This record gives sequence, C-alpha cells and structure tokens, in this order.
Amino acid sequence: MGGLDYVPRDRLLAASRAIPAADYLSLREALDEEQRAWKMTFYGGDEGILRYVQIALMPWFLTPDQREYFRRFFLAVDEATHLLYPFARENPEAARLLPVSEGLTAWLRDCVGEKVPHQTFLGRIDASVRWFDPDWKDSFRLIETNMVGIGATYYTYAAGQVARKRLGPRYADGLGASALENEDDILELIQRQVLSHGEALGLPRLHVGWMQDDRVKGGPEEFHTVCDILRSRGHHARVTDPRDLEVRDGQLWHGDWPVDLLYRDPTVDDLIEMEAEGGDLSAVKWAFRNNRVVSSILGEFDHKAVLELFTWPSFAKRLSAESASLLARHSAWTRVVREVRTTGLDGGEADLVPYMRENRAQLLMKPNRDYGGHGIVFGEEVDARRWEEAIQEALADPASTVVQEMVPPVKLPFPRVAEGRFDFADMYIVSGFTGTPRGEAMLARMSMSRIVNITRDGGIAGVLVPRA
Repeated sequence: MGGLDYVPRDRLLAASRAIPAADYLSLREALDEEQRAWKMTFYGGDEGILRYVQIALMPWFLTPDQREYFRRFFLAVDEATHLLYPFARENPEAARLLPVSEGLTAWLRDCVGEKVPHQTFLGRIDASVRWFDPDWKDSFRLIETNMVGIGATYYTYAAGQVARKRLGPRYADGLGASALENEDDILELIQRQVLSHGEALGLPRLHVGWMQDDRVKGGPEEFHTVCDILRSRGHHARVTDPRDLEVRDGQLWHGDWPVDLLYRDPTVDDLIEMEAEGGDLSAVKWAFRNNRVVSSILGEFDHKAVLELFTWPSFAKRLSAESASLLARHSAWTRVVREVRTTGLDGGEADLVPYMRENRAQLLMKPNRDYGGHGIVFGEEVDARRWEEAIQEALADPASTVVQEMVPPVKLPFPRVAEGRFDFADMYIVSGFTGTPRGEAMLARMSMSRIVNITRDGGIAGVLVPRA
C-alpha cells in the first residue's frame, strides 16, 4: 500500500467504480449462490422465516498495522473486564451502575466464590472507525462491549472466504496490492482460546461444547455449521443445549459425549428463563462453579455503563499503562443517566441532567443492558419534549439507561443490486472486533439504517488484508 497504514477511501472507491455494472450483476448472482452454499442463514421476525445474510459486493480492507492496533485495544477491554467484578464489590457506586437481575445475583452467589479464579472471556466490541481515512486512529470510538459471546461468528468467517474468492481478484489491482488475504480465522481463535483456558486449568482432555438454545428457531443459526468445520479440522466440538447437559461422577456429559469445557452463546438471564420454563440447568451451574465456561459468568458485567467506569481514575489506576491510555483515548463519552456532577464532552464539569437537555443534538440514550439496537433515542431526531420524557423515564428506573455522545456515523457508498438493478448506495457501517493473544477478526456490518444489525435488513462484508 505504498507505505500507508490504511487503505485510502479514494483508492477504494476508484477500484469499486472500475468494475462494470454488468459484472456486478453477475457477481451478485455468484454471491447469492455462495450464501446458500455456505448456509449463511438466520430465522427472521416473529414468524421465524428462513433468510440469508447478504454478503456485500465490496469488501472492507484492514492493513496489518490496523489489525494489530485493534487487537491490542480489544485486549485492553478484556483486561478491564477482568477487573470490573472485584472493583464493583469494593465500590458501591460502581455496583449501582452495573445492576444485575435477582436471578443473576443468585447465580453469582452460587457460582463465584470469594476468591475469583482464572477467568477467560470471548466477546466482541462494537466500534465506529473510519478505517479508510488517514485519521483512522483518531476516529476510532468504542461504542459498547459484548463479552459473553461472539455474535455472527460463522458469518464473519464465511463472508471473508467468499470475498477473497469472488471479489479479491477484482479489487487487488485497483488497490495496488499483490495479494488480498483473509484475516485470522475466527473459528480457530475461539476454539483455541477455549482450549487455552482448559490447559490453564490442567484438564487432561479438551472436548468443547458450543452451548446454545437448540430447541427454538430464531435469529442467527450457525453453531452446527461451525462445529462441523471444527470437527473436520480434528477438534472435539459439539453443539450442546444447556438443558441436555448432566453431571455424572464429577464429569459433565451431553448424552454419551464427555464435555470438558463450554463456549456459551446464552446470557445467564437467558439460562434463567430456560430454568423458569422447567429446564434443568444444574449441570450448567456446575460448569460455571468449576470454571469450565467461556465466557465466564463474570462476562455478564458488560453493561454499557462500563464505558463510564473505564474513565474513572480509581479504575484506570488498576489497569496497565497501555490499556488505560487506549481506553481513555477511544471510549465514547458515556454516562449512566442520573443526578450527578460529571465532566461533559469538552472536559468541563457540569450537572449531567441539565447538560443532557442543553446538548440534546450531540447525544443519544440507550438501555444499559439491552442489545440489537433496541430502545435507542437519538437526540437530534426527537424534539425537546420527547427527549425530556426519555430523561424522566431513565431517572425513574435507576441505572437502566446510559447517555452517550453521538459519534458521527461512518458511511460509504457501496455497490448494490436490488430488484435486478445496479447502483451505489450510501450505507452506515459499524465495526465489530474480536481479539485474542493469537490474533484478531472483524465483523463488518452495513445497513441503510443508522441502527446497523445483520438481522434487521443489514448485510455483512468480507474483510481482506492487502499485501504489498
């Protein structure tokens, strides 16, 4: 890339526009065939209709320097997440900002002792970054953390493989790259991180159960395909519904298959709901109690409020110098909505609630613990009356809501084929990063809506790495 640590926007768009419209029509047909062949499916809507995740006609491109920077940042978030539970136990104000349900409180009491053992988390952070601009580091903002599991794992992997095969040859010359390679294999990153946890515990055998609700269709459908791939590579992996697990003679079992470790998709609140419906979750509790689950139960402390805690001096001093610096630089300004004296976007002190009223156009509100884009109120899209209603609703339910800076949306014109016609359309894009000591992988999402979600008429791009 001529010594640059990013792929310039102009070069990217020029390469995209150099491809003839007729070629894009045939590429769309080819990508649609690949989506079906790769089983990139999910069950959408309340009716559970089978749909395909659409792969974008233009890949995203990250340089090795960018990928290493994002990996280091994810590991900073991971380090901070390890400290949240002990910090909240010692700090009543922090505990108030990280409320958990009565059910989760009971599970924590049952599954976590006074001394917290070695923990491993696997998740994804959602961020906004203009990876195609020279100021990509300055534009990088952490929006929220998700440290329980990694959504769209298989889609990330499959989209990258398809993009390299179908789109890579069309973009390499235009970008001046000798080759376009895939980023790190997210399936291997997950499996090997779970195996590393088992090795740290000294387990003699490492059979991994990929735990999900396997009885109801809804949302992404990927773990069975992932486990098929992992088994083809020689790994011991199987999809395990939490209600089908049992403990016999000090060993976790799924039918006649011994399970040594669990990689989980459900949150503890999901598990509690299964329990309330009559499911026997005693084996899962045993696994948590014996530290056999990744992410550990302490991954539940991934509230959006953590972005506020990351900037507290009393918390930051517990971090390594590099992690404290990275989190301070890149965490979006976030505060739990409450009556409090705090710092504003400009660093000056202010009373939070009046500050929210005065700066509505620069802010948004969203639930402290929900996900999927639910419940977001954009200050610039509502009038003062609706904004005030949202403030009062948040104050009436302590620590239920955070207010966050309105990070400028990242948009790019993407080639698109709709109803047999080709054009370029501006799409909102959101970056999701996963990192481990072994590597980094990115979930690249885009949508016509500013609330970007794969299962809400969004799409996914393959991420490729240009080599000079």
